Amino acid sequence: MDNCPIVTRFPFEHRILAISLFGTTVASIKAGSQIAILWGKKYERAKNALGALVNDLSRPLHDASLRLSSWQMLWLPLALLAAATLVIRLTGIDYSLQLAIYTAGGGNWSIGEHPFWRGLYEYATAPAGAMTFLSLVGFILSWRSEALKPWRRIFLLIVLYMIFAPGLISNGILKEYWGRPRPRDVIGLGGFAPFEPVLTYSHLTTGKSFPCGHATVGYFWIVGYFVFRGYRRRLAHLFLGLGLVLGTLMGLGRAAQGGHFLSDTIYAAAICWFVALGLSAALRLNHGPLRMPARSSIPRSVRWGIVGAGIAVMIGLALATPFRSVRNHHIDLPEAATSSLHVTLHLLHGNATVQAADEFSLTGEAWGHGVPTSSLVDYFYVRKPAENLISIHYTERVSGRFTEVQQQLTAAIPWDRTNLVELKPEDAVFYVQLPDQRPADAAPLIMRLTGSRGKVVIQNASADTLPAWLKLETAGFSGKLSFEESPPGND
Repeated sequence: MDNCPIVTRFPFEHRILAISLFGTTVASIKAGSQIAILWGKKYERAKNALGALVNDLSRPLHDASLRLSSWQMLWLPLALLAAATLVIRLTGIDYSLQLAIYTAGGGNWSIGEHPFWRGLYEYATAPAGAMTFLSLVGFILSWRSEALKPWRRIFLLIVLYMIFAPGLISNGILKEYWGRPRPRDVIGLGGFAPFEPVLTYSHLTTGKSFPCGHATVGYFWIVGYFVFRGYRRRLAHLFLGLGLVLGTLMGLGRAAQGGHFLSDTIYAAAICWFVALGLSAALRLNHGPLRMPARSSIPRSVRWGIVGAGIAVMIGLALATPFRSVRNHHIDLPEAATSSLHVTLHLLHGNATVQAADEFSLTGEAWGHGVPTSSLVDYFYVRKPAENLISIHYTERVSGRFTEVQQQLTAAIPWDRTNLVELKPEDAVFYVQLPDQRPADAAPLIMRLTGSRGKVVIQNASADTLPAWLKLETAGFSGKLSFEESPPGND
């Protein structure tokens, strides 16, 4: 060993380290090979299981009881829906549940702003949207690819479900024309609209509470139940449970945010269930979801009509991107507590309550749905045009495109130091709560209304009994002006 130049060149501890590294490398190679063999076996088992599932889905369903159960799957849910509707109307749980949430949040909807509920609201629809997009692409390619051809009816089921359940029925017809006010728009829950019990239709209101659109996207996964229920019951029940849990959670989250009532979520579930049931029967899934029928051709016009409707649904999902913005404006000038005020409020959407306070503030929030990055931008300016005078200007601008936008603001104004209030509503309503009195030595209060749309409601007064200290200027206003002897209860 002493004559070996290679061995004597390295110290003893380096030789020990080299031997250890060599042993570790050999052991790692052996462990890696064992893991590769194990994963290879699992891959083969998964591949065989998938092959067996595909083969089963290509055969007709021979269990007659499952074929006949479609009638039970129709009448039993209908009976449950009727019973739930009756209980909700008789007990008033729709309103009482929302009142409990509103009260627990301290007179607002702060519970719904928890990251869990916000995350569901903003991101939980993405998987269903991605699945719909892939199914739409798969449906188009199935007319070119023989490998995708057997999957055509499943692609069609997914696309048609999104077209009819969240798209046409929920958002296209019911939400657009039913008119049920959302909880946060209802008197006693922070709004000014009267409460409408479930299935109460009114053409005079413009709310979009009925049904819950986000929940219909959450219930999307129940379509998997109708695909696998006769072939893999455990897998079918997994999809059913996933859809029911996710859709219900999304509905509860929207209830916590003041966006929907409990019955809105129940009817969203019913719509999704009956649409999936009807489509599975129309597409004859019990004859084998992957089994091509003898006549499988679809007229080209119908085919492209489905594609166009599917694209419209994808655009609709993009237009349903949530928007929310908090308003919290104050005057940060030291002399604000003693100076006279000129206040100009320009409101594009929603409601604003103008009420008395010791100091000026403008608080509230705006929310809605629209294309990504859409926003209701607000601008708040404070200037000093003269000594002991502060000018406050608030205005808004729409950025992007909304399918629905709303806001609720509270403008707190020290009436005894305010000489001018200019209100300009667009698609909005101002509720002005006049004070009972004003200092005798104070200058008259000028309230100037401008704009060609919108509405101004002056509370605690009537057209014949306006206070002597109030000078109402309406020459530049062509909207609607009304008076209320007392404001509606909003506690």
